[in-house]
Amino acid sequence: MKRTPLASIILLTCFFFSSYSFSRAQCSADAKESIEAAEMFLADRSAPVVVSKKIVHIKRHYVKSAYTIEATNQDKRVRSNFYLYETKRAAYGPKPTVILFSSIGGITILERYISYYLAKKGISTIVSELDDLEQVDKVEKISPFLISSLFSSMNIMDFAVQSPKIDENKMATIGISLGGF
Repeated sequence: MKRTPLASIILLTCFFFSSYSFSRAQCSADAKESIEAAEMFLADRSAPVVVSKKIVHIKRHYVKSAYTIEATNQDKRVRSNFYLYETKRAAYGPKPTVILFSSIGGITILERYISYYLAKKGISTIVSELDDLEQVDKVEKISPFLISSLFSSMNIMDFAVQSPKIDENKMATIGISLGGF
C-alpha cells in the first residue's frame, strides 16, 4: 500500500513521541487508529487532471509554465495553481524537483530567486500559489483555508509523482512561512 503524506507525518510523530524505531508495528494503538483514519480520509481522492497549462517565460536556465490542476477530495473539487520552473540544465527525461509551498503572502521574489538558482543547478521547481486568501480577514477564519490548502498541496504532490518531467525518486519540499505549515 502506498503511504499518503499525512499518514507519513503521523508516522513521524509516532516515531518521535511514541517509539524509538520508525515502525508502524511499534506505534501505540491510538497512533495506529489515527494512521488508519487518516488513510481512509485521504483514500477518497481522484488523480489530478491538468485544466490549463501556459508557458509564461522561456529563460536561459528554465522554462516557466503556469498550471491549473483539479482533483476531487472528499466529494469537493479542489483547484490548485502552481508554476513549474523546468530546468534546461539537466539531461533529457525526468528531473530532480523541489516543491516550494509559498507563504500566505503569495509568491515573492524569494520563491522566484530560489527557483532560478535551482534551475541553474539542474533542479526543477514547482511553486504553489495559494488561492481564496482574500476571504481570510480574521485569524479565526483560517481553518477552512488551511484544509483547502492541504488538499491543494496534496494535489500538487500527486501531480509531481505522476508527471513524466519529474523524477519521483528525487523530490524534496520546502515551505516558506505558512507554506511550511
